[in-house]
Amino acid sequence: GVLLPETTLAGAAGLAERLRVAVTETFCEHEGKRIPLAISVGVAIFGPSDTSVDSALSRCDEALYAAKRAGRNQVVVAST
Repeated sequence: GVLLPETTLAGAAGLAERLRVAVTETFCEHEGKRIPLAISVGVAIFGPSDTSVDSALSRCDEALYAAKRAGRNQVVVAST
């Protein structure tokens, strides 16, 4: 996980998307084959309804698993 103090939800989602794209442009060599890499990212902010950092992290985790269920290699933003 990455914490981004003083960052808006849009800013965090934008950074996550730039990271996702950078990873997809990277390849791993294995047994003479180029294997493309991919990541799924969940993004959430600490919002007014959060009573602890754990509640925001839980929503972020839910968004990550939603990205994986939706086909992977994407960014999903948690609802606030």
